[in-house]
Amino acid sequence: MRLVIALMRHDLRLADNPIINALSHAEVQHFIPLFVCRPLHLDIQGFVKDGGEKKSSTSIARSRVGKFRRCGSLRAQFLVESLWDIKSGLRGLGSDLVIRVGDSSDVLKTMMEGLRKQHEYADMEIWFTKEFASEEVEEEKMIKKMASWQNVACRVFDDESTLIHR
Repeated sequence: MRLVIALMRHDLRLADNPIINALSHAEVQHFIPLFVCRPLHLDIQGFVKDGGEKKSSTSIARSRVGKFRRCGSLRAQFLVESLWDIKSGLRGLGSDLVIRVGDSSDVLKTMMEGLRKQHEYADMEIWFTKEFASEEVEEEKMIKKMASWQNVACRVFDDESTLIHR
């Protein structure tokens, strides 16, 4: 069986989402859309860690250069509304959105290990769209590194929502 985990990073739309479009043309038995609340972008202080005992001690999300907060209240509200919108759209298609907190590579590794214990997948892939900011590029390298250790293929899509083309 073929499983695709779609890491939704900034592409929280169904109508023009390159991953959803590619999925409609692919032979995939199982599809898991995933959004990870990353400490890189969101203040995740106060989120409960695994086991429910302690709270996260991650520092406030600030930019590398200017050291300004990465996410204010209005941006957080927009993100939450976008997540619920894509979640309800996916439910309308018979799917759902899995939402987790942490570093993307750690969350993906844990998810894949759990899936392998429950099911036998001949082919497992991670799909995500390319981003261009330095922190996201670094995150992409970590995901690809972890995927190679897990013998999982990565497929990176160009997202045409920006004016950056390489």
